[in-house]
Amino acid sequence: MPRKQLFISHSANATDLASFLHSWIGLVIPVVKTWCSTDPNCLPQGADFPKNVVKAAEESHCCISVLTEKSKDRNWINFEAGLFFGKNRPTFAILCGNLDYRKLSSDNHPLSLLGLNYTSPTHQSMLDFMISLNNTLGEDSVDDSFLRKSFESNWPDFEREYSRLYSENTNSINKLIAGLTD
Repeated sequence: MPRKQLFISHSANATDLASFLHSWIGLVIPVVKTWCSTDPNCLPQGADFPKNVVKAAEESHCCISVLTEKSKDRNWINFEAGLFFGKNRPTFAILCGNLDYRKLSSDNHPLSLLGLNYTSPTHQSMLDFMISLNNTLGEDSVDDSFLRKSFESNWPDFEREYSRLYSENTNSINKLIAGLTD
């Protein structure tokens, strides 16, 4: 049976987390495969980027946008999400760092106006996200108890990787601030 494909949208400042999600989601929900431009198996070096992105979006069941404060205003992120909204396909966003859905809503951000399903990288939010994602698969979804066990066994890896990435950014910012105030 062919697995449903999930498209991971991200900008350059969220490449590491997008790459991690690319493998992690398939561990939690093994009936799906993910497409991520950071993977040379998905987007070979030198390939026609726009053409391949559009093709992958057409072949994908839903979109997961990895949003950061810097990436939320990137036209390409909005374009990729728009490919899915235009076809009435599920579109989710994982809000990283200090990005909050209220900020997007208060700014009348294009993604908030489209009613994007926002998720924060906390245990309960990510579990709810994976359940929602699984539910979009219909008859291809995995059993709820399997999903929960799979999520719990793979959660420490997600938490560790997200913390590593976020703390590196936080430490860099703190060092910069400390240097300015010395």
